[in-house]
Formats: sequence, structure tokens, C-alpha cells
Amino acid sequence: MMKDQFDNLCTLAESKESKIRSLKTIGLIHAGLFMLLLRLDFLAGYICGISRSKMLTVLSTINEFGKKVLPMIVLAWKAKKIISNSIEVMDKNDNKDPLESLQKSCENACLSPS
Repeated sequence: MMKDQFDNLCTLAESKESKIRSLKTIGLIHAGLFMLLLRLDFLAGYICGISRSKMLTVLSTINEFGKKVLPMIVLAWKAKKIISNSIEVMDKNDNKDPLESLQKSCENACLSPS
């Protein structure tokens, strides 16, 4: 799914290499009290790279909650920053709204017959 999102962003970037090299997509995996951040980028050649954060855990006891929840908040903030940086890359030197264009391309893909 992250690769599909990245491909849609590349299409909107009109395959401009300078933009594509700066784009990143993310995935958050939540499982119970565990959280993991995945990041997909396209740094060189034709290969996408996926990096992952360490698995973070929130313990269910209130005594450990304070120590374990701050890294999760920081991880969520990092995810937001990656997204906002990608939006800035798409906005750079363009007059059109990348989110609106992405939404329209997704709607067209969903409405077109297979």
C-alpha cells in the first residue's frame, strides 16, 4: 500500500526526479499496545527503501506509563513531520493543490472500470 501511495505521488510530481527523491510515505503499525513506524523512500536508482523504527510498547500499568508514552508521542510527531515535508515538496513551484489532485486521481481510479 505504501508503494501504491508513493507511485501516486510520483505521478502527481510528473516524474520530476528532484521531487521524487525528496518524497517519503509512511505506514504506522498498531498492535495492541505496540507501535511501529515504516518509512518508504526512493533515494537512488530504481529501488525503494523501507526503514522501520524500533517497536515501542506502552505498558498497561500506570507506573510505567509515563516513561513509555513519550517515545510514542515523538514517533507520531515524526510521522506528521514526514508527511508535511512531502506536502511541501509537492507544493514547491506548483500552483495546484497536491492533496486535491491526489484525491481526484484516486477517485478516477476507483470509478474507472477494471
